[in-house]
Amino acid sequence: GRGVVVFDCRSSSSAIVQRYLAGGGRELVRSVYYGIADYIMLNIQNLSCQREHFDELMLTCKTMTNKTLRNIRIISTLTQSNWCKQLYQITSGAISVASMLEKKASVLIHCSDGLNRTSQVSSLAQILLDPFYRTFEGFQVLIEKDWVSFGHNFPLRLGYFCGEGRKLFSPIFIQWLDCVWQCLRMRPTSFEFNEKFLIAIAEASMQRRYGTFAFQSPCMATASRATERTVSVWTDLCARKSEFINPFYKDSTNYLQLYMSEKEISFWSGLYLRFSQSFDLNL
Repeated sequence: GRGVVVFDCRSSSSAIVQRYLAGGGRELVRSVYYGIADYIMLNIQNLSCQREHFDELMLTCKTMTNKTLRNIRIISTLTQSNWCKQLYQITSGAISVASMLEKKASVLIHCSDGLNRTSQVSSLAQILLDPFYRTFEGFQVLIEKDWVSFGHNFPLRLGYFCGEGRKLFSPIFIQWLDCVWQCLRMRPTSFEFNEKFLIAIAEASMQRRYGTFAFQSPCMATASRATERTVSVWTDLCARKSEFINPFYKDSTNYLQLYMSEKEISFWSGLYLRFSQSFDLNL
């Protein structure tokens, strides 16, 4: 066999620092004991960097007016932002993972703790590989499986807490939805759901109304009797299913093979400018 292909979601510098400070965190490519065939760095930046990139993006969006929306230079700046560059790193990483798995290779994906960048890359790769996750129902299953059940700390990362807790805010889940939108934009007939569904999920995750995103772990959700005391986001969204179905969807059992360059990443105006008074979007 080819051995295991290891995808490290971190940057090389981050992996080296963590190896010496924390006493581990990076596999040796030549380790015959683990049968590692290749070791690939995806160079996705850490949580604090992603928070800074998101804040930069939001600051630019807040300055947008009807005049600047027509300014090609401004739109180009948004598309070339650090946020969009990271979208490319995540999406291209998922494409590489999916390609390896399609070639029957064994793949191991990790970051620092497995709850943020790993979830982004792994779940996006599954969307490319399995058409079920590109359906309305399957996408919900994927989020429940790879994000909720695997313990992504939604309250902390989505900024539910004030004060010191705000320092740990990092919109990893929103960033992943942005990556999904990039794929949907490139292959619109391959997804049963539309952009509006992704925006509705993004909004719901930030509203603090749903038990789906209210707990730091499945253990805490169980202890709080979440299923009895809170509403699932899927209950409300499924009631509006007709709004979220893509009329151009073509059912397929094929692996979604994408080829993407950094220039093909676009600014998601439908999400980030939806509250702009000058941006006419009927949602």
